[in-house]
Amino acid sequence: METRLASLRQDIDRIDRQLADLLYQRFRLSEKIGILKEQTHIEVHVPERELQVLDRADRPESPFCAHVKQVFQCILHESSLIQKEK
Repeated sequence: METRLASLRQDIDRIDRQLADLLYQRFRLSEKIGILKEQTHIEVHVPERELQVLDRADRPESPFCAHVKQVFQCILHESSLIQKEK
């Protein structure tokens, strides 16, 4: 039992590292987008774009769909904050 639990936790740790790496990459891109939006006087919040991102995360067949969409909403919020900082 404990060996299986340790193995599952190792899998989660590996995925967490991958998620963190991807989030850092995403936020660096958000920073660049924020600079471009400022230079071209484009609004930071674009509801259509947000819907596109959320639609791509949508997997209605999954019991985790609502949770994943909630995480993406947090990511979008943080990305907006990063863009506003520029």
